[in-house]
Amino acid sequence: MRRFHFNRVEDASGISGTGRVAEGVLFDNGLVALTWNSVHKCVNVYTSLAEMMAVHGHEGKTVMVWIDHDPNDADGPEPELEASPPKSPPPKKPKKLAVKKPKPPAK
Repeated sequence: MRRFHFNRVEDASGISGTGRVAEGVLFDNGLVALTWNSVHKCVNVYTSLAEMMAVHGHEGKTVMVWIDHDPNDADGPEPELEASPPKSPPPKKPKKLAVKKPKPPAK
């Protein structure tokens, strides 16, 4: 589990402001939780970092800064993750459920 924060250099939406605008956690299973440091208190959950940055990156106006060192990286902390839109795999199509039609009553 690793913590990070968003540093926003320009407020594209006019809502969240600039500077340290959000805090988040990357869980070991790949899910991401993000909460905002504004009057609009909420928590968002994403299936990946790429998904989160695609939504909140605003074409490089948001920078994700790691707070915790990656325990799997012996070289030291990672650089800031700039918000260029990542290439995410296309969303999975939902599976169709088989629907069994009831048999007519026996006569």
